[in-house]
Amino acid sequence: MKSTETRYRRALEILDQLAAALDAERLSRQIDEPVDRALREFECPQTRHMSNHQFLDVLARFLRHLHARAFPNGRQLSIPMARDEAVALLSHATSSADYYDAFFEATELGDEGLANVLVRVADLVTARQRDAHVRWAVSSHIEPGDWRMKCQMAAILLERCRPWLPTQLCNCPPEQMADHVLKLLAIDLATRDQRSQTANSSGNRTD
Repeated sequence: MKSTETRYRRALEILDQLAAALDAERLSRQIDEPVDRALREFECPQTRHMSNHQFLDVLARFLRHLHARAFPNGRQLSIPMARDEAVALLSHATSSADYYDAFFEATELGDEGLANVLVRVADLVTARQRDAHVRWAVSSHIEPGDWRMKCQMAAILLERCRPWLPTQLCNCPPEQMADHVLKLLAIDLATRDQRSQTANSSGNRTD
């Protein structure tokens, strides 16, 4: 009985730590705002008659600037690395057509076109950084736990999220949801405001 209670309390602690790590305002402060600030600080060159090589150099300079300003303690890019990352980001690792579409936009639409491309690159970097942060949070808080701990976290979240879950999920035992703690936590975080409003409304009612 004591070990069960200890596991329950530890599961609550882990979920609280994970929720704090994935807090929307925290992610915005750590990732979104620094990227937006670096984007505003970057001076766009003139794009008239820009060659593909010059366009790639601008993207590389922008990525180096962005990493240095937004993530000074993180991985810094050499020029060759920045060029490769620019192509990979704009190509979505699937088709080089996206990169050449960006080149066409930057050169044919002038300064506005290049500015749009840089905004797109900044958004892609933001998304990549957010994904990396989520993977770190999972590896730091969920993966170290054993199977019983994951089942306990799933049980807690299933109970919290029950009003918002489809019937088939409500009836799932925690063992079946132990590998989906992150998805359940996302539902929990998304519905916290609704639960708070409901609780406040109930507390304010007078008979």
